[in-house]
Amino acid sequence: MPLALDGDWTGPGRFALAEGDPKDDGPKPRFDLEVTRSGATGTWTSPDGETVPVRLRRVPKPAPFKSAIRQPRRFDDPRWPVTLTYPAGWRLDVSDSELRLRSPDPFDVLFENELSCTQGTGVPAVPEPDEPPVEFVWPFFRGRSGWLVNVSGYGECEDNRCAPAKWSNPEAPRSFAETAAIARTDRGDTWGRPTVSRT
Repeated sequence: MPLALDGDWTGPGRFALAEGDPKDDGPKPRFDLEVTRSGATGTWTSPDGETVPVRLRRVPKPAPFKSAIRQPRRFDDPRWPVTLTYPAGWRLDVSDSELRLRSPDPFDVLFENELSCTQGTGVPAVPEPDEPPVEFVWPFFRGRSGWLVNVSGYGECEDNRCAPAKWSNPEAPRSFAETAAIARTDRGDTWGRPTVSRT
């Protein structure tokens, strides 16, 4: 979770930062830091007065997605019915039911721009015969005959915009309905569009 900080300069090369909303009353944890060539040093003080030494260091700005993906890593876990490629240096946390992929960019961390998936809930019901395919998480739709993917890059699942979704993990179960698949996906604008193969 992003840490909210607010403060000001307290002297040449020195500053104090309080944790939390500056509008909230009451004591707050506080950083007292001095700028150095490599970063900053100082102390962190708890609301009850306990202090801990702190050393911050400069780190290079993470590469943008378009550059970072040139060194790809592959997620291919038999517990999950999907595979995906992501950049080296990104954090991937996986369990039997949860998947979370996070960029190291502070901007993405601040706005929680991440890919988060849960298996087990949230799968839409099969539409009635007179109903159109139901959007799950764009570009994926559930139709009468199974799962569809919008290959046009825009709009609903109509006309020739959709094709049957193709499984990319041959070891995974063959049905979203059987596994309850991916229940929820939170995507930021920087992730780009999912890609699929048409058979």
